[in-house]
Order: sequence, then C-alpha cells, then structure tokens
Amino acid sequence: MSEPVEPESERTVENIEETTAGDLMGTRVAMGSMLFDCSYELPDGSEARGMACNLALPNDISIWVGMGSTFVVDDITWRVTAIEKERGELGSVTLTADSSEPKQSPDALPSPSQRD
Repeated sequence: MSEPVEPESERTVENIEETTAGDLMGTRVAMGSMLFDCSYELPDGSEARGMACNLALPNDISIWVGMGSTFVVDDITWRVTAIEKERGELGSVTLTADSSEPKQSPDALPSPSQRD
C-alpha cells in the first residue's frame, strides 16, 4: 500500500540564494558556492552530474546537492526541486520538505561523495 502524498500546496518550500542562509523549519542552513558541473548523490545511491550547490548543515556537515538530491535536517527529509544559476550571477536552490517523517536515521552522515 502506498503512502499518502501531501498536496504540493501543503508542503514546506524554502528558497536559498547563493551565499545566504535559509530557515529549514527552524534550522539555519547556509548555501556556499554553486558549480555548473559537479557530481552529487541521488536518493537511490546513484551518482548524478550537473548543476549543484554546497550546503552547510548542522554539526559542521557540508554536502553537495543537485536536482533530485535529498538530505535530512532535524528528522525532516528535504528534496532539491529546483536549482538555477546564470554565469556571472548568484544562483538559488529550492528545497521542498518531503514529510516530517525521517527517511533515514537522523544522525546518518552523508556519503563521502556528498561531503566537501
């Protein structure tokens, strides 16, 4: 039996601009730089390549994420639903909370390929 899916309008969405910080349901997460061609991990463990940004998570964890990536902050899984950058301009990433239920152990660290 499949899990119910929240309507998009009821999901929490946060947009973070390059070199600024966002508030992921009370937790500050900063975005550093962006790259046009970077490898990052997808939820199924496979590696993707494309536009990515570096996020500074709590506990001094730094990860690279791109379109479709997920990560957990305070037991909430966040998914990259948009990522944009024009050459010479600051970019942004849009994150959507998948749910308030953790998809992995809250103290799980990102894989070595995700770390800075």
